Amino acid sequence: REVVSILTDGREEITFNYLSSLPLDKGMDKKGILKLYKEIVEKQLEQEISRQQTLFGPHRDDLSFYLNGIEVKKYGSRGQQRTVVLALKIALMKMFNQEYQEYPVLLLDDVFLELDSARQKGLVEILKSDAQVFISSERKLAEYFDGRERRFNVSQGVICEEEG
Repeated sequence: REVVSILTDGREEITFNYLSSLPLDKGMDKKGILKLYKEIVEKQLEQEISRQQTLFGPHRDDLSFYLNGIEVKKYGSRGQQRTVVLALKIALMKMFNQEYQEYPVLLLDDVFLELDSARQKGLVEILKSDAQVFISSERKLAEYFDGRERRFNVSQGVICEEEG
């Protein structure tokens, strides 16, 4: 939530629903879920073998994201959809840092393209951490950073570092 708040300058709040492939009842405890899972495995086993694929389980589950109560996948702008993806990537990066005391490399492809100016500013603020970030872009990004960045130009398969 913190990341989305920074990316949107506090204008949007994120929520999500976990969409399970299992027919879960509210308030079902761990034992109940395991029992249900076992029952479904036993019922579906022959069908799964004949189809050569699993028909249910966590790999078939999904998440549905909402910004200010509006489902992003169906009704969100491209910038809002990009915001959710960025928030997930950045949250995972922060979790990794908390667990291992180092940052993973973050790769962002043309990330500023679909973001409005407030989201661009928020993203730059987040990226001022000690994380190593690679951003590909056709536009110059120097205006967003304070000189700590290194810029490279790729032309006809040759990589050259640009001078300050």
